[in-house]
Amino acid sequence: FPLQAVAMVVFGAAALVALIIDPIVGSYLVALGLFAHAAWDVYHHWTDRVVSRSAAEFCFALDVALGAIILISV
Repeated sequence: FPLQAVAMVVFGAAALVALIIDPIVGSYLVALGLFAHAAWDVYHHWTDRVVSRSAAEFCFALDVALGAIILISV
């Protein structure tokens, strides 16, 4: 958990800075992060470790849907 928390803070800060500097670039960065997290969820689903398979499936679907919505709305 501590490593994931650090990664969340670093990525969140980078996305916030990008959104402040250029909203379009920030939007793409956030969408990219969501798609990367979806890939991470697929890995957890496949290995059946860290989180339950149903949680990984739900998170994958949510990440992909939100990433797609951001890309469509840019």
